[in-house]
Amino acid sequence: MFFSLSTSRLDNFPYHYTLPNGLVLNTDDGWNTYTTDSHTVIIKGYANKCSLSEVIDNLIVQDIPTYKGNFCAFVADSEHVKILHDTNRGFPLWAGDECVTNLFEHGEQRWIDCIITVNNKLECSQSFFTAYKKNTQQLTDAELVDSLHNTICETYEQFLTHNTKPLKMFLSGGIDTTTVWAYLDYFTKNYELVDYEYIKFTPFYCKNSTALRKFWGYQQIHLWDDDCVLVSGSNGDENFLRGPFTLAIALKQHNLTFDDILQTSDYHYSYLMKKAPNVDDVYKEIANVEDYILNMNANDYQHWHLDRTLTFTPFKDISLLSTVLCSSKDLLIDQARNAEINKQLVRKLDASKLDVLSNNKNYLPFENIRLAVT
Repeated sequence: MFFSLSTSRLDNFPYHYTLPNGLVLNTDDGWNTYTTDSHTVIIKGYANKCSLSEVIDNLIVQDIPTYKGNFCAFVADSEHVKILHDTNRGFPLWAGDECVTNLFEHGEQRWIDCIITVNNKLECSQSFFTAYKKNTQQLTDAELVDSLHNTICETYEQFLTHNTKPLKMFLSGGIDTTTVWAYLDYFTKNYELVDYEYIKFTPFYCKNSTALRKFWGYQQIHLWDDDCVLVSGSNGDENFLRGPFTLAIALKQHNLTFDDILQTSDYHYSYLMKKAPNVDDVYKEIANVEDYILNMNANDYQHWHLDRTLTFTPFKDISLLSTVLCSSKDLLIDQARNAEINKQLVRKLDASKLDVLSNNKNYLPFENIRLAVT
């Protein structure tokens, strides 16, 4: 789902769409075009609850995102192009004199709460919306896990109802991939477990591999040239509050550090101790810890889509983080030490899935996983 909106065709993109106002949208493979009497809509990705063709009419009239999912849409009329997306935009966005793009840094970065509209001179106007909503419920830890479970189930149910593309799953040995797999396997057996890291050297990938690898989420990625969906645990660390920086800030509210809580036998011991940040100075400047963490993670970009390989990212949902932030002190500590929230979610479906967990994430020999799943 890479693009550059420009005044001309760019050779490093294989597809070029001349929009009604004269601008040229340069893209990778896998985009779809819809036309109405007054608008052209070029879109890629997915919405959770319906097919993309069903969201077109609403995209034409909407000013703020309303659909969960992972998509980008260019809504163009004879004068302007509006760039729209799902409620938690999954890609970065830069706007400058030469282009509006998500492939490389150019001009000014536009954050998650900003919708931009572009005229034929590449001049941008912007509107803003609230990118997240805090969870104000008083939840017990058990209710919190149930709430997360219900949200994730809804995401899978909605997406799988209308998805027609083959599903692929790569087990890295990490907790987020394992959690994603538990839900996928619960809802459908119609997927392929792949035991290799495959990159098809498509025209777009060949011309842009250096730029792609500057995004950490694309330093290690699968890419096929046929339509398919890669199921990913993207944003799991962040939205389940296991990212070292935001986790350290959350623990600081309880006057705790990683040194205070971690034991050498913990699942996350090596990971967190290796990346343990000092957040004392940052913490002093934070007016509200919950708002700080939500805003930071809302602007965390990991996997969107690449050519004809779509990436299903059920954890790319800031409402999950809003719920996790309601955790008690004890549950927060257990999540930091041993990913307890994730493990409780997996146990609701199939506790045996936890057998594939490894502290050597992404390097676990697939034969070990094969033994665990057969």
